Amino acid sequence: MPFHLQLKEFLDKAYKVSLYSFVFDFKGKVNDKELMALALQKVDESDLVLVELSNKSVGVGIEAGYAKARGKTIIYLHKTGTNIKQAMNGIADHVVEYEQVEDVINWIKVSSLF
Repeated sequence: MPFHLQLKEFLDKAYKVSLYSFVFDFKGKVNDKELMALALQKVDESDLVLVELSNKSVGVGIEAGYAKARGKTIIYLHKTGTNIKQAMNGIADHVVEYEQVEDVINWIKVSSLF
């Protein structure tokens, strides 16, 4: 099962938390303008924002910056060895480096964020 689906399943079962993935849930289903409008709407509706930074994306940076401006808690996830830019680290409330999804799940269990 892909990383995002494992994390989504865990959060739903353990905490009744809904996880949205803009790339997997909306991309290709709406045009680019609608995608960004949906992304910003979902950020507004969220209590916190998990950002997976292992693959570089301008959209991720836009969403993270918007979330920070809206006062949301930002958690960056990235695979071990990924080079994260200082600007992205500068707005993160938490940075979680992982090898596999279980590392993120274990961090969540001890973090007391949920």
